[in-house]
Amino acid sequence: MSKLVSSIIAIIGFGFCVWLFWLFVQNIQEADANIIAGLIGLLGMLGATLMTHVQTKKREINSRHFMEKREGYMLMIDLLFNLIEFKKNDEKISEEHLIKKIIEFKKALLIWGGQGIIHSWKLSGLDLNSGR
Repeated sequence: MSKLVSSIIAIIGFGFCVWLFWLFVQNIQEADANIIAGLIGLLGMLGATLMTHVQTKKREINSRHFMEKREGYMLMIDLLFNLIEFKKNDEKISEEHLIKKIIEFKKALLIWGGQGIIHSWKLSGLDLNSGR
């Protein structure tokens, strides 16, 4: 029921805005040049403010996502440095350890990955439940 009420209110609000815009367009021709210039300036200022707000929100979201993505990238870097360390010390890496690290990295990557990454995950044949 509340969705119906909010939909009706949104439709009425939209209709009111359309009516105000129509009224504005009909009467703008009779207005003084100073009023028209002021309105154009106001619309420009509102547009610039809206664009700035949207860009700021996008930057905030990207900043938060970077902090969350950082964990996945740190797993990859840790995996690479582990491989280098094992190679440098001439130690053999256990397959179980390597698979565990790769799956841990893939899980983190899958959260932020696109369709291509998900497709490659399916092609790899690894199952999260079995660990293989």
